[in-house]
Amino acid sequence: MGEPLKTLRNRDRLLAVVLLALSLAGHLFLLSARHSASVVSGDEGTFLAMTESLALDGDLVFGAPDLERLEAAPQRGRKSVILQEYGDRIAYSKPVLYPLLAAPWYRLGGVAGLIALNVVALAAAMWLAWSALSRFGWSRPAVTVATFGGTSVVLGYAAWTMSDSLQASMTLAGLALGLAGVRDRAVPGEPGSKTEQAAVAPMVGGSARLFDRAWAPYLGVALVALTAGMRLPNLVLAAAPVLAWLFRGRWRRAVLLGALVVIAGGVGFAFNHRLAGAFMPYKTVRATFNPESGYPVGAGAETAREQFSDKVALATQVIGVRPNLDPVVSSYSAFYFLAGRHSGLLWYFPIALILVAGGLRRPDAVSWAVLLTVAALVAFYLVWMPRNYFGGATFLGNRYFLTGYMGLLFVPRRSLSAKGLAWAWLVAVVVFLSACVSVLRTPERQRSSQSHAYAGLFRLLPYEATARDIDGRRDVYWTEEFFRFVDPYAVVDPTGFTLRAGDPAAEVLHANQREAAVVRFLARTDAGSGRLHYRGHGQELSFDLEPNENGAWGLVEIELKPARRRLAFWFHPDAPLWTRTHRFRLERVEGLAAGEERSAEVHYLGSMRLVPKFFRGVVMEASLPETAVAGGSESFAIRVRNTGSRFWSSSEMVPTRLGYRIYRLPRRPDDRPVRGRLQGFEGRVPRGSELETELEVRWPAKSGLYELVIDLNLGGAIWYGAWNQAPLARAEVRVGPISNPGDGRGGDPTDDPTAEPEG
Repeated sequence: MGEPLKTLRNRDRLLAVVLLALSLAGHLFLLSARHSASVVSGDEGTFLAMTESLALDGDLVFGAPDLERLEAAPQRGRKSVILQEYGDRIAYSKPVLYPLLAAPWYRLGGVAGLIALNVVALAAAMWLAWSALSRFGWSRPAVTVATFGGTSVVLGYAAWTMSDSLQASMTLAGLALGLAGVRDRAVPGEPGSKTEQAAVAPMVGGSARLFDRAWAPYLGVALVALTAGMRLPNLVLAAAPVLAWLFRGRWRRAVLLGALVVIAGGVGFAFNHRLAGAFMPYKTVRATFNPESGYPVGAGAETAREQFSDKVALATQVIGVRPNLDPVVSSYSAFYFLAGRHSGLLWYFPIALILVAGGLRRPDAVSWAVLLTVAALVAFYLVWMPRNYFGGATFLGNRYFLTGYMGLLFVPRRSLSAKGLAWAWLVAVVVFLSACVSVLRTPERQRSSQSHAYAGLFRLLPYEATARDIDGRRDVYWTEEFFRFVDPYAVVDPTGFTLRAGDPAAEVLHANQREAAVVRFLARTDAGSGRLHYRGHGQELSFDLEPNENGAWGLVEIELKPARRRLAFWFHPDAPLWTRTHRFRLERVEGLAAGEERSAEVHYLGSMRLVPKFFRGVVMEASLPETAVAGGSESFAIRVRNTGSRFWSSSEMVPTRLGYRIYRLPRRPDDRPVRGRLQGFEGRVPRGSELETELEVRWPAKSGLYELVIDLNLGGAIWYGAWNQAPLARAEVRVGPISNPGDGRGGDPTDDPTAEPEG
């Protein structure tokens, strides 16, 4: 009997090691996409700076040495830190427990020391969790713990130099110690329980004595409660052992543990106050500083410190002073919490629901205690901060739920089935392969912490429309409507976006006040022709870009079906907006020379027919020449009056610019200009006003007879002359060789005049 039991034990251990090794390799591959050695993201910069300050200066006050280290830091993103002001001092504004524990590790190994701390803490916590499951009599404790960590994003956070991994490790270790003594070792009615418990009993070894110590649950509760100093809602999880002992009728122990929760939580807050000047940094007057804003130390300190006065309102903004109480937003966020693209429980913690189902099958005191506290933690985030329930900015999955996930391991009373564990791994493998596809398709220059969610399976999942802050997104407001580009497949600028042929479809979240509407886009390309593909809300359309003398362009008109979602966005809280998703892809472009970029510009026209409004009558005054010097340039005073019903501006979503084109005469209908340029202007030209400016024209280098055409252009595609059958002005110009080589106006008459237009 002894040999089979030993074989069972060794097989469980070996399989657990193999599974963890495979998962670790996968995580390392995906983490390499964020350039972890050269890029610091989100809160990492502040935590790194705090650790250095404690390790090298012995304090968390932001002073001259801190500024020197920031200016010398090589990593991208490292120079951005969050600071708080209290009294006459300025300190870092993040909880201090993590940098306090990481400082000795930094002295030993630099930045790598912080990762080493995360790995050691997580390994110790998983060992304690395995020991606790063995104590409960689980048949596959090692494989269960390996599945619990390996199929989720838990391992990935160990490579991030911020406090999330330590919070998760302390919670897992604390709950293992705090709950192991509550649950009976025997599990009546479990098939083969005597044999299985006999098999796993030797696996616990010396750790069994640790769990039998009277002080073990107190140590466990203290570990969990201390994490409240890093994130206040973690205090809820420290109540799990208290409730478990209470449900078992052990009132005295429950009261003592409850008192310890208060004391240990207070110690965490006291660390913050002693070292950084505030019990909870998130409640202070704080601001983000970087090289662009300057730092509140050294040159420009007074100007930089003014940022604090702009943030005074944040001092009263506790995460949780009062709930959001928006049932619609909370309902959407609850859906995204389970299935969202960036935070969904099903994809980032696939064993979670299996653990919950196992616990509900035959719950005991531990099951109910953990389920209640985890549910309370989730409800807190979904009600108090539903737009940021996942942690915001730089994150993997849901980093605020990471500590709650640690509790789910102790919900089931009996071993999980092999089928349940296999399902978790199957989901994890599918998600991992999809993440690899996404990372490989993400352009190197545009990678972020969400590179895994840009393609593959993730593109089929719902984007968290209620979210306020997701890494990699770009928000713009065009014609008083909100657009969020949620992936890197469009190059966004203040007046539009550019698509490249061959890239995946660019996804755009669009919010406005109309349930049903017609929207119009203006697309143009320098190529001879092209095709733009649109998909959204059950529609799939293609639009051909027709060639003209300056490339190809087309007006894209889409009649939107009624929107299905209406959300109160953070920038528009009192009036919910209808929300839709659009996807645009440049299918093809033709007529470009080898090496030229195959791309198209797209400008949003909104629901209005803007072209007639822009070009409804224009009057121009200009004196154009009859002769010019080959290769030279000269400027003309131009006056244009706007008699339409829209203002003109070169910086709007659809820019209006003045331009010229030069054609060789005699001219054929399909001839392209030999020279051309679009020139913007400052400010707006309201209806009825005039634009007075200088237009610089550069003449061809070869002598001959040419036609100069001066015109207004809309969005780089539509010329006033094309819309009104005649340009603003045209003139025949005789371009001749330079008459006086010393006057500096001309060029070499033998130059090749076939230069492409500049506009």
